[in-house]
Amino acid sequence: RPPFHSPDQATFAAAYGEAMRQTATAALGLARCFELGNEDNGPTKQLYSEVARHGAAGVRVAQPEALLANSGTAFVDLGWLEMQAARGVLDGLDALCTHPYTVQESPEAWSVYERLGQVAEVIDRLGGMKQQWTTEFGWHHEFSQPRRAEWIPRHLLLGAAAGLDRHGLYT
Repeated sequence: RPPFHSPDQATFAAAYGEAMRQTATAALGLARCFELGNEDNGPTKQLYSEVARHGAAGVRVAQPEALLANSGTAFVDLGWLEMQAARGVLDGLDALCTHPYTVQESPEAWSVYERLGQVAEVIDRLGGMKQQWTTEFGWHHEFSQPRRAEWIPRHLLLGAAAGLDRHGLYT
């Protein structure tokens, strides 16, 4: 694995920005929405601010009109969103993104609708004018298929009711 892949190295943020520039260039005419990372609310959460700034700049160079979202959080991590907002990271983004997984329970048991409403409140505190995305939700592939078939439409309906602009199933 190349050395720049380690997010705890000083060169990672700049390398990520360049990778995102190349990605946005290659995707020109094919994609205009970019999520800057994946579930960076874990061990790399303190480093994410710089990585996101470089990633956003890289995309904006190639596609100035692209829609940018933060790294979708594992679950709905309001604390992480608030931390990134305080650091100014979310100011230059067009969307806030979460991954509202519910482990082995229904979306209602995890209060998905209410949690998405709390994300909308964060967006309002930031001045509004941002979309809300979820780019992942779902259950482990070994989980009950009939239960998944019952819960997926409910999750999609809750997302629609919460006003999500994008809502993606990952399984």
